[in-house]
Amino acid sequence: WCSNLRHEGVAPALRSVIEVTTHVTNSGSLKRCVPVLTRPLHGSVGTPHCYFNYALQRFPLRYHTRSAVRLQHSRLASMMTTTVTPTLPTTTTTPSTIPPSPRCAFGTDTHPYLQDYPTALHALGTLQSNAEAIDSWIQARGADKQSLHLEDMHHYLTLLRSDVSRLPVVHVTGTKGKGSTCAFVESILRRGYGLKTGLYTSPNLVHVRERIKINGKSIDEETFNHHFWRCWNTLQAANTGPFPPVPTYFRFLTLMAFQVFASEEVDVAVVEVGVGGRTDSTNVVLPIVAGIATLGYDHCNVLGPTLSDIAYEKSGIFKAGRVAVTSPQSEEPMTKLKERAEQLQVSKFLVTQPFSNYVDASTNKTPRLGLDGTFQRLNASLAISLCDQLFIAAANNGSLTKEEAESQTLPTISRALQAVANRRCAEIEAQSIHSHNNGRNDDNNNNSNDLQESAATALPAEYVRGLSECKWPCRAHTIPVYGGSLFLYLDGAHNNESMLECATWYDTTAPTASDSSTSPKKSVKRALLFNCNKNRNAQQMLRIITEAQLHFDYILFSTFATATSPTPPDLSWQTSNAELWTQLQEPQQHQQQQAGSVTKETTTTDSKLGEIRLLGSIGEALGALKDISETKHEEVHVLITGSLYLVGGTLKVLIDNNTIPESVLDL
Repeated sequence: WCSNLRHEGVAPALRSVIEVTTHVTNSGSLKRCVPVLTRPLHGSVGTPHCYFNYALQRFPLRYHTRSAVRLQHSRLASMMTTTVTPTLPTTTTTPSTIPPSPRCAFGTDTHPYLQDYPTALHALGTLQSNAEAIDSWIQARGADKQSLHLEDMHHYLTLLRSDVSRLPVVHVTGTKGKGSTCAFVESILRRGYGLKTGLYTSPNLVHVRERIKINGKSIDEETFNHHFWRCWNTLQAANTGPFPPVPTYFRFLTLMAFQVFASEEVDVAVVEVGVGGRTDSTNVVLPIVAGIATLGYDHCNVLGPTLSDIAYEKSGIFKAGRVAVTSPQSEEPMTKLKERAEQLQVSKFLVTQPFSNYVDASTNKTPRLGLDGTFQRLNASLAISLCDQLFIAAANNGSLTKEEAESQTLPTISRALQAVANRRCAEIEAQSIHSHNNGRNDDNNNNSNDLQESAATALPAEYVRGLSECKWPCRAHTIPVYGGSLFLYLDGAHNNESMLECATWYDTTAPTASDSSTSPKKSVKRALLFNCNKNRNAQQMLRIITEAQLHFDYILFSTFATATSPTPPDLSWQTSNAELWTQLQEPQQHQQQQAGSVTKETTTTDSKLGEIRLLGSIGEALGALKDISETKHEEVHVLITGSLYLVGGTLKVLIDNNTIPESVLDL
């Protein structure tokens, strides 16, 4: 029935099911019906699952008596618009009762073999995408710019009986560095102090389970499946109110993450904002401390055209009576952040101090960071401040009675977090006294309303370990593959500010032709593998790479596909980017080229321009780079950037080919 559905339509497939049940009933061998009906459900996920689940949802099969089976296939037969015969008809008629879209295919079905992990992934894929949700958000915000547009999230949380106000949360937003900041915070709490952590970030690189981590590891398929269907079935069964039965893709995963964190009883949940902050689905929490990483221009169609507009949206995660911390910002967004902090009545608004002010208490030297790139110092400094403020707030909460904590809607502080917080606060107080006795006044470090943080600069071993052992895949991430013949430099930079930092990191990390290779018989070459979403400014990002003068020998433009398609890929976007690259490298040479000169075949130019290739998939691109290294006996250092989808797809190809272990995704 599965192949029949793919090639002939829905109705013949359901007739196939009827014919099977008819045959089984007549033969008297009811148990044969079970493997026939369930085996395809554990294979690949596709449209057949959707319609078959729909049929079983409406007409649940029961394997008890012959009459029951006859009853079920007679009900299925009533859905057909043509007469059911023992042999499958050649005509294909789709009954009007079959849903026109997979979006309607899943309900409150209670059959355990239907609610498996592949089916959960397919059901998740039927929800409104992030792009569609953003378009809807823009329209809603145009009508009402003051509303939080979070009424649906509170509705769903009520249905799920999820009280996120008690969840101990560190909430982080920003334009660049918010993910890395979350990784630093999580690493300090888990590696440094042994606390049980939950981490919610987006997007994922290889599989959706990466978005929800417990103790630095993605939740497994069983855990994902359990919480997915619990949320899905509960919401579908309720199906009340003015909102859709199930929310959009990102909102659903956010609800699910909160369910996982509550079930796992994490000591601290570190939550990264998806887009913006004020109206983001994560903004239903009451964080112990909220942080803002470096702000810049991104998602301007959603957040607004100016840095002040963007700061307004990002600062929406500030909460009354709670601490807010920000990295240093330029004047325009900083002015707006201060204004919003006052309006929202935060308890403290702090600006982080330079990372160079921090020293390892045991060595009196600047701590080493586990993440490459000088820009990570800003993120590490923010993470240190967030952890300090978390511990201070937790220690203060611990001094309150249960009734006082409940009356103030304070988060639940675990015994483990309370013990760590008390210890860290004692250290901060001792160092503060020491600084005061030595005549040091940290309050003078800031000239604006006493906003500069005055935390002690000597970091204990727990902080140093968390910072030095931190991991964050595909952000300034180097991976040697194929026996060291290829070195991949992965960075998901996708805006101008991040691309500038990425180019600087690569230039200072990757060797040049004048440097010695790891093998004395191989010459060193540089390569670029680039792609970005069409809604991004590819010209600006390529210009930044060009102006950094990285001198690539090979330039590859690939699609986001991980494997070769059976049909010829559309390379129009890659062709456009290749032409932009040529213009930026050699303007005069580009004017002499005829239109359409860049093709899928290798384009060889002079040594300054490099060799340009267009590839239909990431797998083809990596294969081409491997062939170059092997046939030309070169050690190739490849910068892969432009999009998290590109670097994530690269990891997927390498993991699927067993080139690298899946544990590379763990923190």
